Amino acid sequence: MSQKIMKFYSNRPYVPLIVSLICIILVFANTSRAQDNLESTIRDMLVNDYPVTYIQSYMQPFATAFGSVVASGLYHRAYAKKFPHGDVGIKAIKLHIPQDDWYFSWEGEEVPTVFGPVTNDTAYVSGTGLQRITLPMYQINFGMFSGFEVMLRGNQYNFPEIGTMDFFGLSVRYGFSDIIPKIFIPIDMSVQVLYHTYSMGEWLNSGTFAMNLQTSTDLEVLPLTIYGGFGYESTSLKLSTDKISGIDTKAIGDISINGQNKLRATIGAGITIFLLNVHAEYNFGTYNSAAGGILVVF
Repeated sequence: MSQKIMKFYSNRPYVPLIVSLICIILVFANTSRAQDNLESTIRDMLVNDYPVTYIQSYMQPFATAFGSVVASGLYHRAYAKKFPHGDVGIKAIKLHIPQDDWYFSWEGEEVPTVFGPVTNDTAYVSGTGLQRITLPMYQINFGMFSGFEVMLRGNQYNFPEIGTMDFFGLSVRYGFSDIIPKIFIPIDMSVQVLYHTYSMGEWLNSGTFAMNLQTSTDLEVLPLTIYGGFGYESTSLKLSTDKISGIDTKAIGDISINGQNKLRATIGAGITIFLLNVHAEYNFGTYNSAAGGILVVF
């Protein structure tokens, strides 16, 4: 049976790519949305004339956290595949918000950030209680030509505490395998440049730019790949107050917030058996994160 499957794919290498693209399109076509609780919170702050600096401090960990999330789980090998080969599947990214970022200092008091605990105290704005982020991400990598590989990823996901968010990312990777013979450096190496967005309706938009140096090596005894790398990332978040429903004359234009995530180190391992790859990694950065994935290799 396995030989028949391999023969089918070898004779029709375009089939997995077509199927993968259809799956990605179906995922992105899901446009149903849940109530955006975070939008209501920001609306209430604007209606009650909270200062811009308060809103920025309240939302600052949000920019850092989701910037760190979308820059996680980007790769599981450091070599670029050749057209029309690649892999497609799902990633899962998990991040815990450090307790230090549940609160910020305001007029001598510690008050909740967006990730702070839910409270009925009317003296300050309640947090959402979202202190652990778990995000599934659909991803496809496909080889191009001359050592280049393209990645597309995304999802629309509802977080009950804050609402529905849309994610989309695009990256280009260049592998050094054809330039640096393994006789000199016995590992695979590549560089990757990524731009990732996330949004909530039209009122919240963010972009994360990331680039990284990746390395990996395959063990000779087991079908195991050890991989890791170092990277830089930068996140900017914009709140368009005039796009918030029901804000009327309280709109104050765009509010900009920068994430604190900058440097990242990654270490991971994966195993490939036949057409299936399973891998897991841990990322060290401003906010640490863990990620794993199951991919169909073609």
